[in-house]
Formats: sequence, structure tokens, C-alpha cells
Amino acid sequence: MNTTANTANMANITINDDDNNLETECVGTVKKLFAQYPNMKQKIHHHIKNLLPGICENACHQQKEREERKNTLEEKSDEFIEEFMAKTRFFYYSPTDLFFTYSDEKIYKVVKEDNIQHLILTTVTSNFPELMPWKYKIKIQLMKRIKENSVLKSIPESETIQDVIQLLVPSLFSTKDYAKYFLTVIGDILHKKKSYYYFIHSKTLIPLLKELSQECYKFFGVNLLNHFKFKYYEHANDDCRLIQMREISPSSLLCNFIDSDRLLNLFCVASHYSTRHVCGDSYLENYCNNYSVINYALYLKNNKGIEILLQFMNTTTEECKGYHISWKNMLYLWKVFIEEENIPNVFFNHSLKQMLFTHSSELGITICSSNESNAHPLPPPNTNYHNFYNNMHDNAHMHDNVHENSDNLIIKNRTSKHLPFVCNFISYWESNIIFCYNDYNNTNTCDEEEEEEEEEEEYELEIDELLMLFNKSIKKSATTLLHRSDKMLLDLIRHFYPDVIIEDDKYLIKVGIKPEIWNKRKEIEEFNEYYKTSAATAGSSMNSQSLYSIYQSYCKYAFDKGYSVISKRWFEKYFISKYGIFLIDNTIVSSKWFQL
Repeated sequence: MNTTANTANMANITINDDDNNLETECVGTVKKLFAQYPNMKQKIHHHIKNLLPGICENACHQQKEREERKNTLEEKSDEFIEEFMAKTRFFYYSPTDLFFTYSDEKIYKVVKEDNIQHLILTTVTSNFPELMPWKYKIKIQLMKRIKENSVLKSIPESETIQDVIQLLVPSLFSTKDYAKYFLTVIGDILHKKKSYYYFIHSKTLIPLLKELSQECYKFFGVNLLNHFKFKYYEHANDDCRLIQMREISPSSLLCNFIDSDRLLNLFCVASHYSTRHVCGDSYLENYCNNYSVINYALYLKNNKGIEILLQFMNTTTEECKGYHISWKNMLYLWKVFIEEENIPNVFFNHSLKQMLFTHSSELGITICSSNESNAHPLPPPNTNYHNFYNNMHDNAHMHDNVHENSDNLIIKNRTSKHLPFVCNFISYWESNIIFCYNDYNNTNTCDEEEEEEEEEEEYELEIDELLMLFNKSIKKSATTLLHRSDKMLLDLIRHFYPDVIIEDDKYLIKVGIKPEIWNKRKEIEEFNEYYKTSAATAGSSMNSQSLYSIYQSYCKYAFDKGYSVISKRWFEKYFISKYGIFLIDNTIVSSKWFQL
């Protein structure tokens, strides 16, 4: 208090001294004038007494007017600035030096700085002429205000929020709760909150997430792929969260689900959710009432390695004295488990083996070499599996010969409901499938003589065709209770026959079916003769026709005959290979073909 008072007194003394100095200087100046111009004393007196007071009064009045005008301009410019900020809703993000606007259509858009400045100046000129003297000052003040208005702190309208939710559900997420958690997580990343690893199990979503990350980096300089992961590399479970998204086509683009005009809406809603919910974990704890979302998101955090293995053993295998599971089959069962649980592969093959050895007593299992056990490979035929049990050992050994590096480890006294299906498929593959790989040691590999006999036919089999043929081969048994899908077959092929080339999860390249099972060439040639004969009998014109229309006729023919329908892709490939000289641009069949 004393220090403040002393400072104030010193300031008053300084002001008084300045005033006294001015008065002394003025008096001294008048005295000098009197002394210098003794004959002008009357005139000096007249100016000081009669003119100087008026000049001072006018100067004081002008100063007062300027202050009033300044106050008025400041007041009106403040009103204009607030009104402009409220009506236009411009935002800024400094790391990327981008300006944004939230339009009347409730859509966030990027806007150029020049456009904002032009709008400010034209608005002042057109609607506020009284502010013209300050329009450039107002522009500077407004741009400063806008740059302080971060787009990540904006609050979107409910229409925008609902629009984003509808874009995500049900196309990418099964429920709104999953979508809201996903948005909150993205908001956490944008705000650079505590870093977690967010795992998305489906690899079909990789292209879409890459696109989303590129857009995010363009707007905010943030790489989402630093946080979203598709593979597990021994991360700390406490730092891992799971996000469940729907499977989509690998060729799907981001624009198939979210319009480019609405991408900014997604990021701004995500930022808003992160602010509103504090963070993703807080959303799960305090705002989400869907326990399936909570349990799935926190699966790795709440389950340690041994707990996951216990779930695996209990849900995928069961005790069965005297029978065992080979290590190759065990790895397949592990893949089945992580697919069913929709979790990342938290154990590599070596880690899984080490964990099973280390915790074998806790898991209640016995692991040994197949040479040390006389156990059977599968449970006794207590259902209807006995049709293939008789040759199960032969099939297992045949497969072991294909993969010479397979381990000889077995899990004693355990079996699985999945293994009968696995063994059926392996048996069918080994007996009926032809695959043309020179470097693949398999008895069904086609050789040069076979290729010549088949006139260099290009082998290719669709996964749907394989599933259809496989289903036909299996007689009714308990194994039919297990739903068979093309995805299951793809998983089996990738696991047991890793050299097979799979294109678009649909086509098995250089893989064919034995002719005695399905002779595609013979069926097509049979149709060709029928088609030509029918056209000649009916007296129809044998002019050029499209290959597409001929395939349409083939489909009807195959249906009437009860044949399996050959795919359009294979039909056209065969036709082009066999009758290429009669084709125009590989689409039109010349009339000369009918004369063959």
C-alpha cells in the first residue's frame, strides 16, 4: 500500500513540475517578445488577450469532436465486427494456415483468405458507409479475431451431427454407439490428447482409412495412421483399444460412403465429440450404455495374454482323451478364434507356441512331439463323422508332406468342432483340385503334357464355384451343422495352401477342378454345338452376335440341363482363347463361327 501511494505522489509531483515549467516558459516567451519588440507591446497584448482564448477554445472543441467521432467509430466498428463474426462464422487452423466457413447449409468448407478480406471490405462499403474511414482497420481487426477462432473449437449444429452419424451408420458401423466412439477417438487425435493405438481388425478397411488419413492431413496436418493400426506388434495391452467396423469391398473408396463436401463435417463433429465427452475412454465410461461396444473397445485392456488364451482354449477346443490337435491345425484354430472374436492377432506363431508352453498347466493342456504320442488326430466318431475318419491319418500325413517345415508338436487329449470341416476340405482339395505351380510340390500339379492336352487352358476357379462343388461332395452329416462360407474356404486356402494366388478374394489363379468332377471345356463345346444346330434348325439368321448374348443363351442352356453355370469371366476367356480368330474386338462373334 505504501509503495503504491508513494508512486502516485511521485507521478503528481512530476505533472505539477511539468505544468510549472510550461507556465514559466510561456511567461518567459512573452517577456522576450516585449523586450525584443517594444513598439509592438499593444499588439502582443491584443493577440494574447483577445485572439489566443478563441484559438484555444476552437482547438479544444475540435479535439472533443474528434474524440466523440472516434468513440462512435469504435462503437460501431465493434458492433459490425461482432455482427460479422456471428453471421459469417469463419474459422482458422494455424498449423495448416487454412480458413474455414460454416455455411447456412450447415456444411464446413475451406475458404481463401482473400475471399474473406474481400467480403469484409465490400460489406463495409455497401452497408456501412460511415465506417469507410476505418474499413482497413476493421479488416485487420476481423482477420485477427478470425485467426483466434479455431475450427476445432467450433460447435456444429445438430443437423450437421445427425448428417455425419447417418453417413456412418449403417454403412460403416452397425450402431450409433460405435460411430460416436469412432468420432470421439478421431477428435482425441486431432486435439493431440493421450495417445492410444486403435486397432481395426478388417484389412478391407485399409484403403478407406488411408484416404481418410490423407484428408485429415490435408486439413489439419494430422496422420491418423500413426494411431489406427491393422496389425498388432506386441503393443502394451493397456494402450490398445479396438474399433469395430463393418466389412466392405476392398475396392471401396471413401467417397462411396462420405461425400467429399462432408468430410470436414466429420472432422469437426469428431472434434466436438472429443471436447464434449472429454476423451474416448470417458465416452465409454460415462456416456455409452451399449456394453458390447464397451467390452469390445476395452477387450485388450481388460484381458491379458493368459486370459485370452484361456478364452481361446475354452471356446475353440474341448477335452477328448486319446485324440490330439496338430500344431498346424492349432494355428488354424487360433485364426478361427481371432476371426470370431474380431480381434487382432496378438500372438505371432512363435509367441503363441511360447505362451502355450509357458502356461500349459494353467491352460490344462499337454504339449509333446507327435512321435511321442499314439493319440488319434480327431475325436471318436460319436456323431456322423466316420465317413472320413477312416482316412484321416493319411490326409494329415499327405498335408505334412506338402509343408515340410511344419512342426511335429501336438496338443494331446483335445479336439475341436472345426476340425472335421478342415479335414474334409483338405481331403477334397488333395483329391480333386489341379493347381499349376512348377515350384509347388504337389501330386496334383499339372505338367507340360497335361497342358498340351488341354490346349494350354488357363486354369482358374472362383471361390463360389469351389464352395458349390465342395458342398455337393459332402454327404449329410454332423459337419453340415457348421455353416460353410466362401470366407471360411479362403481362410483355409491361405493357411494350408499359402502358394495359391487369390485375386480380389474371388478368383483362384492357376487352380482348376479335375475334368471328371466338372469338365468346363466339354460343357461349353456341347453348348456351342447345340446353339449352332438350334440356329440352323430354326432358320434363324447367323449374322454376327455379341459374345454377351451367346453367354446369356448358355446360362439358360446350363440351367435347363441342370449343369453348374460357368462364370462369365471363364466362359469369355475360353471363348477368346479357342475362337479368337472369329472375334471382333473380343466382344463380337463373327458369322464365320457358325460355319465351323
